Amino acid sequence: IIGDLSDVRTSITNVVFSTDGRLVAFGGQESTTTIWDLQRRQTFATLRGQENGISDIAFSPDGQIILTGSVDGTARAWGLFAPNGVQLVLSHKTGVTNAIWDKTGTLIASGSESDEALVHDMNGKLIATLEDKGRVSGLSFSTDGKRLLVARYDNGGAHIWDVNSGTRLVTIKGTREPLEVLEAADFSPDERLVLAQVGPVIHRA
Repeated sequence: IIGDLSDVRTSITNVVFSTDGRLVAFGGQESTTTIWDLQRRQTFATLRGQENGISDIAFSPDGQIILTGSVDGTARAWGLFAPNGVQLVLSHKTGVTNAIWDKTGTLIASGSESDEALVHDMNGKLIATLEDKGRVSGLSFSTDGKRLLVARYDNGGAHIWDVNSGTRLVTIKGTREPLEVLEAADFSPDERLVLAQVGPVIHRA
């Protein structure tokens, strides 16, 4: 047991470790994100400001910033060691489902319940709007940050997009079975394959 979290008044649905393994962040049905210090076994920070449940959490590669996506339609970047806290607020039309960093920590991709996936830089500049049918269920940057894999939940398959031009490079067809939905997708480490989860089954393309 690393600590007593009984005072956290939420059903936890997301748990993510920082890159150095010193901090762990978790969020759930409530609008707050709690960050726990594993060495001191105490709360490091509680992030407040979003208005609905937390759908995704990601630490930046350098561990200085944490990204949270919320059902309220925002993705927020919080400076863990900055006095002003929130550094960036990115808005979607509907609830955010996924929020990730690229490998360098200079780009943020976020997807939503509607048909859009957005890519921003750390100044809040919109780099790309990637739209297709179906709720976004998974996002993954290529190592160089030039391509983004976007998976769609509702039989929408997945696409690999060129981030700079906003054009589709590769289309991966979805299943035709009405109850088989694409829940997640990711590049393999060498980026020669895409792994996709459809229910309990992992497919490769």
